[in-house]
Amino acid sequence: MRSLSEARGLVRERLTRNLTKWAAALAQEGAALSVHVALQPPTEAQARDDAAAAAAWAREWAQAETQLPAGATLHWTTRTWRRLGTQRIPTALDLVGRDTIGAFVGAAPQRDLRALVERDAALRSLLEEFSAATAEPQTPLALHEQQRNGAPEGGRPRPGAGEDTRTVTTVLQRVGSSVLALDDDDFGRLREVVAWLLEHPGTALRPRQLPVRGVDTKWFGRHRGTVAKLVEVMHPGPLPIVDADPRIRLRVLDDAVIGSQLVASALPHDLAAPPDELARLPLHPQVAFVFENLESVLAMPAWAGAVVVHGGGYAVDLLDRLPWLHRTPIVYWGDLDSHGLAILNRLRQHLPQVRSVLMDADTLRTHRDLWVPEPTPSTATLEHLTDAELGALQVLHDEGDVRLEQERIPWRLALEALQMAADRG
Repeated sequence: MRSLSEARGLVRERLTRNLTKWAAALAQEGAALSVHVALQPPTEAQARDDAAAAAAWAREWAQAETQLPAGATLHWTTRTWRRLGTQRIPTALDLVGRDTIGAFVGAAPQRDLRALVERDAALRSLLEEFSAATAEPQTPLALHEQQRNGAPEGGRPRPGAGEDTRTVTTVLQRVGSSVLALDDDDFGRLREVVAWLLEHPGTALRPRQLPVRGVDTKWFGRHRGTVAKLVEVMHPGPLPIVDADPRIRLRVLDDAVIGSQLVASALPHDLAAPPDELARLPLHPQVAFVFENLESVLAMPAWAGAVVVHGGGYAVDLLDRLPWLHRTPIVYWGDLDSHGLAILNRLRQHLPQVRSVLMDADTLRTHRDLWVPEPTPSTATLEHLTDAELGALQVLHDEGDVRLEQERIPWRLALEALQMAADRG
């Protein structure tokens, strides 16, 4: 016997699971949405075994029927049982319409549904208004050709315009969770930013130049994905937003690695610059250290023939753009965890000469007291690791997904290991 509370729970779960889809549906589609809940009425044997419970269950549903929202139907049946006689029993509940479903569950899910329906409708209206405004006017000759070929009258969409209602609906479903999470002010900014970008598709700006009150670089960074998905319905392709060039942090540990004495005297030895600028430097290091921990980069002492580079996590791909690094022996040191090894694997795809240090099972076991859990281990396939590195990865998993952070290893020990790795060439 499914109680009223259990029925609400099932419908609430269904609504939560389908919230973005149902909210994005057109009005007529939303009115047609339905949920069927089987009430699992008792059999005669069950009713006979616990008559009080069966009677209370039926009374609960009879009382609930008087308070059901419009669009909800409680179905009853009459059963004649040999020992209990004729009984009128509720069998199922049907809820038809988006508003009916929301009203039945009530509270927060209903508020979320209403809010998202309103916001999706506003965004759909914005996209459709833009599509209609950019439809190309038709000449009489063109209209005659359309009619002759059986095409409907009306403006022809501009090339690339995504007027297909299903496409808009799909995008609204994709951004639904993000749109719902916005407060009213941020949702207003979202609409204004999307509208401005739709109206100015060829204008390249930096985020802070967007002429929308309250929108700055941080705001745009947080909501860029949502903006991009909405804009690309009408303007396929990347947003016309100029991003800041990524930076690589580099420290020159010995003047001798700089090919020109004049350059060496003028060049800062601690640099953060775009890859293309660093690529032009006349550097000829005998060894390059690549560290994931910035503090380790900054702590490195003067070192004959060496430079040290901050890998930047998974942005380590950027190092492939430094031609002089391809000619240099590289020593990599990162966190001893699944992600650190995944980053090493990624770097070695581009620079196969990379050798790791302090990323083996012996180092891991020696520092057992410094382990911490790794909350979300990497599941990537790592095809560019050595046997020793794969052995460390296996220990990490066998020990319950742990990690040894780079900065926890004593600095003296780290310098000794780095020296040994550099001496091996």
